[in-house]
Amino acid sequence: GFKVTAYGIHHYQNSQIPPIAGLNNKWLRSPQNSTLEKPLAALASTVSAALSDVDVILMLGVSPALLAGLPKILNKRIIINLDGLEWKRPKWGLMAKCYLYLSELCAKHLANETIVDSLALKKHHQSKYHKEPIYIPYGTKLTSPEPADQNTLEAYGLKPEGYLLQVCRLVPENNTDWIIQEYEKSGL
Repeated sequence: GFKVTAYGIHHYQNSQIPPIAGLNNKWLRSPQNSTLEKPLAALASTVSAALSDVDVILMLGVSPALLAGLPKILNKRIIINLDGLEWKRPKWGLMAKCYLYLSELCAKHLANETIVDSLALKKHHQSKYHKEPIYIPYGTKLTSPEPADQNTLEAYGLKPEGYLLQVCRLVPENNTDWIIQEYEKSGL
């Protein structure tokens, strides 16, 4: 079996959510709503994981990748899920963009494996770093609606296979506007 430890920031902990069997949660203190909140939490969790008896460390997002050197030195296997081209996002200032760009470089050179969720990201990382990331798409196997699902669709005026569902953050790189335009052109 596996022993899984998940790190989180203490003030985001929801005590009403019951613990998951087999999952060890470690809640770290970090200054709330500070620019340093996430970098300090990433540092604390990376050091804690590196010094523990874990074999594999999965980093979600590119930002903690600058810290991957310590676990690498301690012979931990590092997997980093690259969440888009963070350093290109307009919401970040120059310092943050530089940090995120360096994090991406570290991810590609320090991680044993990297993961992407889009073919465009896979192509980018393959061509730029000559190291193929693992592609794990989001999605599900489509099935025919159950009768109860039919009632839900009808309640919203929808028909099976006559609508499109996109679940995402409303940020430019998710291309929601483009998806709506193409859906309207499709005639569904």
